[in-house]
Amino acid sequence: MKQKLTGRSVDSLKLASTGQYDIYDTVLPGFGVRVGTKGKSWFVKFRSPEKRHVRRMTLGKVGIHSLADARDVARDALKLVGAGKDPIEDKREQDRERERQKLVTERAKDFTVAAAAERFIEDYAKPNLRSWRDYDTNFRLYVIPLIGSMQIDNVERRDVTRVLDKIVREGKGRTAGKTLAAVRKMFNWLVGRGELEANPIIGIQPPAQIRHRERYLKDDELLAVWNAADDLGHPFGTLYRLLILTGARLSEVAGMNWAELDLDGRVWIIPADRSKNNSAHIVPLPDLALDLVAEVPRFEGGEYLLGRKGGTALSGFGKGKARMDAASGVENWRTHDLRRTFATVHQKIGTRLEVTEALLNHISGSRAGIVGVYQRHEWGPEKRTAMDAYDRWLRDLIEGSEVDNVIPIMNKIE
Repeated sequence: MKQKLTGRSVDSLKLASTGQYDIYDTVLPGFGVRVGTKGKSWFVKFRSPEKRHVRRMTLGKVGIHSLADARDVARDALKLVGAGKDPIEDKREQDRERERQKLVTERAKDFTVAAAAERFIEDYAKPNLRSWRDYDTNFRLYVIPLIGSMQIDNVERRDVTRVLDKIVREGKGRTAGKTLAAVRKMFNWLVGRGELEANPIIGIQPPAQIRHRERYLKDDELLAVWNAADDLGHPFGTLYRLLILTGARLSEVAGMNWAELDLDGRVWIIPADRSKNNSAHIVPLPDLALDLVAEVPRFEGGEYLLGRKGGTALSGFGKGKARMDAASGVENWRTHDLRRTFATVHQKIGTRLEVTEALLNHISGSRAGIVGVYQRHEWGPEKRTAMDAYDRWLRDLIEGSEVDNVIPIMNKIE
């Protein structure tokens, strides 16, 4: 049935006793009112853009929405149809967008930098980055204390710059650069997930040029650290001596597992999942290291060489380093400087550069680029010879003998 719909004519329509019936407007084709047993509602009918079937779009209830408003909405819907769009799908998309914006607004109330950092570490860094602990440390020590309570949407470049400036004032330019990299990666991750429109710190430059440290321990300093290990005892005294003896990284030595040791073969095999470059590393153990391991107490059920009772891994490295500083009297050094010292001594006693890099499990230098691709020699025998010479050099140092009586290792490949 068709008729010119007016406010009065619509009000006069009787509710259906059963079912429902439609009255179409003669002013706007496709627009009408549906009358049911309990009420009336506006609608518009149209043929879908594919011209395959007729669709009906409800526009609201009579009494809540006026005839004029309903007719305007119907007219807009028919314009969309004329443009090749489906007004029902368009409305659904608008509803979804409004709901998304509502959720974003509600979540933003509790979406702080601290909350974002926690999600970034748990959902992205831990599953994908071997260095996730470094990222976690940078956030906990430097970012969260200053801007952790800020809403993530409100963060600007000057806020992150404030964090970096504070780190630089503490004399930690390299840490500032790493912190910037961690924050930048977090923001890029949030943008990639659609949780931020843009990375707010694009354009920030590292606050200071990252310079590689040149500090290594001189012979008397190395001896002082070695001797101070007696005062520390186990496990930290053992830790520092193993760092000196193997040249391995702190995390690798601290996580040393009894199952990784082949004492008969005199080697320590660091598995790929514990190695920084994802490559298994075979460390020839000098006799001093074997003697040290033989004295380490082994707790029942404990898998870690330096673990505590109950099987927990070693922790509290900051306190351990402070005790070592006090006992040794050596100043201005970091634990990682022992690795540089290890490499320096090997060059002093004549170890080939390639062998030193193999001992350190480095992939840079002579093992990088095209040479690293085609040169697959693992330097096993050379590494063993170098470590035996290193063992003799250390014994001479410890016993107070002259250290210039070490026979240099041949630099020529036989």
